[in-house]
Amino acid sequence: MGEEPTTKGAQTSGRDLRIDVLRGLALVTIFIDHAPKNPWASYTIGKFGFSDAAEAFVLMSGIAAGLAYSRPFFGDNSKQACIKIWRRAGVIYGAHIFATVAVIGLLLALSLIWPLMPLIKELNVAPFLQHPIQATTRLFLLTYQLGYFNILPLYTALLLVLPLFLLVGRWRLDALLGLSAGLWLVTHLIGLYVPGWPSGARWFLNPFGWQLLFVFGLMVGIRKKQGRMLVPFAGWLYAACIAFVIAGCWWQLSGRPALPRVSLMPGFVYDMTKDNLAFLRLLHILALGYVIAHSKWLSWLLQQRFFILFAVLGQVSLTTFVTGSLIAAFLHMLRVVVPQDVFLDTVLLLLGVAIQYGLARRALNAKKTARLNKRTLSAA
Repeated sequence: MGEEPTTKGAQTSGRDLRIDVLRGLALVTIFIDHAPKNPWASYTIGKFGFSDAAEAFVLMSGIAAGLAYSRPFFGDNSKQACIKIWRRAGVIYGAHIFATVAVIGLLLALSLIWPLMPLIKELNVAPFLQHPIQATTRLFLLTYQLGYFNILPLYTALLLVLPLFLLVGRWRLDALLGLSAGLWLVTHLIGLYVPGWPSGARWFLNPFGWQLLFVFGLMVGIRKKQGRMLVPFAGWLYAACIAFVIAGCWWQLSGRPALPRVSLMPGFVYDMTKDNLAFLRLLHILALGYVIAHSKWLSWLLQQRFFILFAVLGQVSLTTFVTGSLIAAFLHMLRVVVPQDVFLDTVLLLLGVAIQYGLARRALNAKKTARLNKRTLSAA
């Protein structure tokens, strides 16, 4: 076991562990949401507002990108920063391919002893069985995606264009926001999307829409790295954000009633779909982020020992996400032969989180060791 992460260490290194904590919590929530028909999915963020853990993860990924890459890119090392960004995109791309192949292999192997044909169709594995060569080719092109395996392709695409975001942001952040918001608006107005496979399919998480949330996070990270806040505290705005978060909670708990429509408002304002990042989903996660960022008691809570444990998951988010995705996929297969049971489902979820934590801890220790060895070689 390596040493526990602490807020003191975060202050020393300049790393804000609250971001890692929130990222880790988002990843655990995604795992719970993806595990099939478990009772705890009714108590995650998506059941108390317009957005869910996917929006939280993308927003914080943007913040992490701004913190990690903005300073070298804005300085004299823009070329090295680009190489580092694209190398990271390659790692995420490889992780997505690995996870997809692993799930297909496990599903086909267990289908020999369990009746998994309905799940094969649900997870979109049937096209692979019908056209394996085409499916494999499309998998490497990221146009063929399994059910529940769509966040990493989005993340890969966002990192590939991150240097362009940083280039515009180095000139003017308001220009970056304007261009990003314009692309999001065009996506909703004319239906811009990334085509998928088989014919007629499309990416479930559309990069043309979701890039706006990533850019918001990127701008927060850039400003934070500069020692400033993107949106400083304002009492009226804080109150408005709290009111909107409460309204989203009321809407969910009231059975998601139809929203009152204003005739002059375009139809997409009331769209709640996830694929293009609906307006209310975007607004909700930004409001929630603003409340968390400016709540002193929440900041204090996130630095307590229990929550600091989640920082381990957030610091090696790729390991955590891939592990959680594979475990959730196995639980989908297990559900076919094991009936629902609150106690058993709780034990399986806790075991899944424990496995995620153990592998994340191991990956984090390996990362620290590699960094230490590199420094030792540099000093020699």
